[in-house]
Amino acid sequence: MEINPNIFRGYDIRGEVDKDLNSEIVEKIGKAHGTYLNSIGVKKAVVGSDNRLSSEDYRKAIIKGLSSTGCEVIDLGMSLSPIVYWAQYHFKSKGCVMITGSHNPVEYNGFKLGKDYSDTLTPVQEIKDLVMTENFEEGEGSIEAVDSDYIEEYYKDLLSKVGKIKKFKVVVDASNATAGKFYPELLRKAGCEGIEQNCDLDSSFPSGTPDPTEKIVVQRLADRVIKEEADLGFTYDSDGDRLGIVDEKGGIIWNDVLVAIFADDVLSKNPGAPIVFNNLCSKLVTDVIEKAGGKPVMWLTGHAFIK
Repeated sequence: MEINPNIFRGYDIRGEVDKDLNSEIVEKIGKAHGTYLNSIGVKKAVVGSDNRLSSEDYRKAIIKGLSSTGCEVIDLGMSLSPIVYWAQYHFKSKGCVMITGSHNPVEYNGFKLGKDYSDTLTPVQEIKDLVMTENFEEGEGSIEAVDSDYIEEYYKDLLSKVGKIKKFKVVVDASNATAGKFYPELLRKAGCEGIEQNCDLDSSFPSGTPDPTEKIVVQRLADRVIKEEADLGFTYDSDGDRLGIVDEKGGIIWNDVLVAIFADDVLSKNPGAPIVFNNLCSKLVTDVIEKAGGKPVMWLTGHAFIK
């Protein structure tokens, strides 16, 4: 079977559905990741997926591949990347896989592979070599599908770290992707009023690509915030780890401005600390960090590289 080598990228795997990816290829990726995890002494992995049309089939395929190498697999079902990373700790599982096309158009899907707690920088080149050579481990693993109670534990744990906050009125636009299932509920549990827009899950993404950095998405959110006289608006990508924000006047708060806001807050509690940020940020970030007495460190884009 011919496999497009270009699906193996810097720190994840991504390709076009039914062109670069199918269930057979995905099962091989599962076998490769299971083989790699076994080689570093990791015997357990949690697996979640977004709501893309192909994601459930791909989740089943990658779980089949992982378990065939002797891996103990926890099937989280439909989830978000931040929840999958949290679930590693909750289920005491160093390995993980998140199946998601992230902020890409509907015809794409992909995989984030983890090898340790909070570490998704699995050596993709090694996974590629294993897939191409089919030099897989064989063993009898296990598959456990967990019920949705773990999501309630996630909400409870997250909110315990936040404390009491103002009852904000928040518009959430999830572009019909997975975030619509989780974030409005989380906001309500935090005591906020959540107004849902495009939060009904629809794998065809009728409201457009779930990319919160796209002007059309945040402008749509801004219009609703103004209409509802809300305090804030949030929009997300399909696996919930990319965020777009507008303020109460519908003003777009771009992500480098958010980095500057967060950095200023962190430095008020950690004077002189280095702040690592990616190379997509404007000079504003450097200026704010330096003014607050911190040390700006520009690094490669991608949370795996940052970590």
